[in-house]
Amino acid sequence: MKVHIPHINLILTAGFLLTFAAQSASSKIYWGGKAGISRSSIVQKMDLDYRSGWSVGWNVAAMADIPVSERFSLRPELAMISQGGSFLGGDGVTYIWEHKVEAYAFQPAFHVAYSFPILDVKMTVYAGPALTFQLYSKLYSNALVQDDVTQSEQPVRPFDLAGSGGISVEYGGVFFSITTVSGLLDRRRFSIEGEGPVLQNNLIFSLGYFFR
Repeated sequence: MKVHIPHINLILTAGFLLTFAAQSASSKIYWGGKAGISRSSIVQKMDLDYRSGWSVGWNVAAMADIPVSERFSLRPELAMISQGGSFLGGDGVTYIWEHKVEAYAFQPAFHVAYSFPILDVKMTVYAGPALTFQLYSKLYSNALVQDDVTQSEQPVRPFDLAGSGGISVEYGGVFFSITTVSGLLDRRRFSIEGEGPVLQNNLIFSLGYFFR
C-alpha cells in the first residue's frame, strides 16, 4: 500500500484555503457528516459501444454548508471512499481480458448548492468539481481465452478530476442524498492500443446530518 504524502499536503492546503474563503463569505458555517454506499463502475468506450462493470463501494464524508444568500450556499466536503469496477478488453475473439479495479481514496468536492422548501422539507440540488487522490489502487487483469497467460497488473493513475452533482432532502437536520461523480481522466497511466480510456463513475447514496 502506497500513501502519497504530496497528495495529502495538497488536500490540507486546499482545506485551509477553503476554510479561509468560507469565513470570508459568511459568519455562519453549518458542519455535518454523511455515510453511505455506492454503485462504483468502470466505463470504457470502444468505438460506438461501452464496456463496463460495477462493484459496491462505501463513502464517509465530513462536510459544511455555508450560506451566501437566502437560497444559495457553498457545500464543500472531504470524503474517504472505496471504489472500483470491471471491464473487458481485447479484440473479443483472439484475446479477451477481464480488468478489475480496486481503490481507496480521499475525495474533496466543492459544490454550489441551491435550496428551496417544500412544506417542512428542504430540497437541495448541487453541483461542482471533485478531485480524487488515491491512497491505494490496483488494476489487475485475467486472460479469459489464453490458458497460458497469467494474471497481470497495470499501473493506475494516482489522481483523477471529476464532475459531481446530486440532490438531497433534509428534515430537521437529517438528510438523504444521491450524488453522482463522473471521472474525466483515464484510470490507467498508459493507454493500450485498440482500447479506449477507462473512466471511473460512482453513484452514491448517503444518509447524513447537519448541526444547525
